[in-house]
Amino acid sequence: MKKKWLLPLFLILILSLAACNDVETPTDDTTEMDPNVDEKANESALDEEEDVDATEDQEADEKANESPLDEGDVNTDQMKYEDITLSPQEAVDKFIESHADSKITEMQLDKNLNDYYYKIEGYDSDNDYEVKVNPVTGDIVSDDEDLIDLDDDDNGEITKDHIAKIDLLLDKAMKESGEGSNIKEWSLEYDDNKLIFEVEIEKNNNDIEYTYDLESEELIEKDD
Repeated sequence: MKKKWLLPLFLILILSLAACNDVETPTDDTTEMDPNVDEKANESALDEEEDVDATEDQEADEKANESPLDEGDVNTDQMKYEDITLSPQEAVDKFIESHADSKITEMQLDKNLNDYYYKIEGYDSDNDYEVKVNPVTGDIVSDDEDLIDLDDDDNGEITKDHIAKIDLLLDKAMKESGEGSNIKEWSLEYDDNKLIFEVEIEKNNNDIEYTYDLESEELIEKDD
């Protein structure tokens, strides 16, 4: 009788132990960080920083290599009157080199936008000529010719003696206009068989024009 009672008790104990083993052991929700993940993140950040530095260096190099004209295509090398090294007579000599048998009838120092140039006109038995000369380099900018105009009554000749008076009259106009004046343009040409020299002076953003009789060196008119 006693053995029959122990057997069921033993079976109950075995089933209880089996049930305890089936219960899952609770796990810690906190997981350990993988060191490889941190290393890859650091490498990615370093790569991005290197890319930014390389881009900035490239932009700096491109900016350093830009020419002055890249910035809005503005010409900053404006020629000033003080930059002129070629004298009026030297400019005439350039004309004569191309047209040896010609006579000079008109000469100008013109300013076009940012550049100065000498313009010399003359003629021979067949043609009229117009030559433009760079007053700094002495290079011929243009050399145009046309059939001579036989009806032109003002085809007098400008000689070396006439050209020699140009600097004298320029100095005279500068003294007349006073301090702070700058020569802008001038011209020498025949008008009613009289050789007229005109010079335009710039002062305080205003233009003053002096007109002289080249032969007598007398002031004919002042226009301000």
